[in-house]
Amino acid sequence: MKTIVESRASIIIYNIILSNNIDKGIVLLPANICPIVPATLYKAKTKFEFVDISEKDYSIDIDLILNRVQNAEDISSILVSDTYGVELEREDFFAKIKMINDKILIIHDRCLNIPYTESRQTLADVVLHSTGYSKYIDLSYGGFGFIQKTVDYNSRDIKFIRKDHDELVKSFNNVFKNKIRFGYQDTNWLGDSSLKIDKENYFKEINDKFDSINSHKKILNKIYSENINSRFQLGNCYNNWRFNLLVNNKNLVLNKIFENNLFASSHYQSLVGIFGNGLGIKAENLHAKIINLFNDFRFTEKKAYLVSEIVNRYAE
Repeated sequence: MKTIVESRASIIIYNIILSNNIDKGIVLLPANICPIVPATLYKAKTKFEFVDISEKDYSIDIDLILNRVQNAEDISSILVSDTYGVELEREDFFAKIKMINDKILIIHDRCLNIPYTESRQTLADVVLHSTGYSKYIDLSYGGFGFIQKTVDYNSRDIKFIRKDHDELVKSFNNVFKNKIRFGYQDTNWLGDSSLKIDKENYFKEINDKFDSINSHKKILNKIYSENINSRFQLGNCYNNWRFNLLVNNKNLVLNKIFENNLFASSHYQSLVGIFGNGLGIKAENLHAKIINLFNDFRFTEKKAYLVSEIVNRYAE
């Protein structure tokens, strides 16, 4: 496989789309994907459709995907992400897609997963990793992809203006807060393609941070798992990126966390009806209950104990 390195993973998606004529068909996306992905597809002038998640693993429902592509000739690509960085066996699913239509390009978005810097055998055409803000390895920049040799990749000069990116993020926040339809306006937000990254040094930086972040996550995850009532825990396999909880009164718990000068998050809500069409009821149900507790260097052991107490006190 070819190895591609860019200043952010979404640049790779953009270049893959335009290099392989994916913009001529429809891209299928999970309903709970990061909004940067559909924004990238908007920028590439590519049609897309959201697919709901499965209650079995909270990732894109493979049965819905298989049903959608079985008799369709308009699907050019499928983007599969691993919700909260969960490690799932995907190869049987990828094989079924290729048997139905081997022209469909499979993008395996592993941006929340543990990033490995050596390619692995896969039927996916593209495997994406990110080391941007708040990812498993947070370098505040960088994304890389492993691409099958049969897949074209042409880099493009993409102008980047920080203000445009900030405005895009503001627009995301606005549509989520007010529950209104996102209206895309093309600006220079995507990323700085002129930022040249030395692959060898970049991968060395990633690998050098593995032991320290892994150790820190294990310590905080142990605090959470031992101190938070088990009925609120989503499951150990979902705790790589952050430590995830399911509660019936998410807003109250989050408010109590913030009132105590601590923080948590609640990613990712369904984008159906906001960014595009498709199905997302199960993704909406997950978002209504999910809380992501930090287990990176933004959080200390003391903070983890305090958050655990708050969750146990207020969660239902």
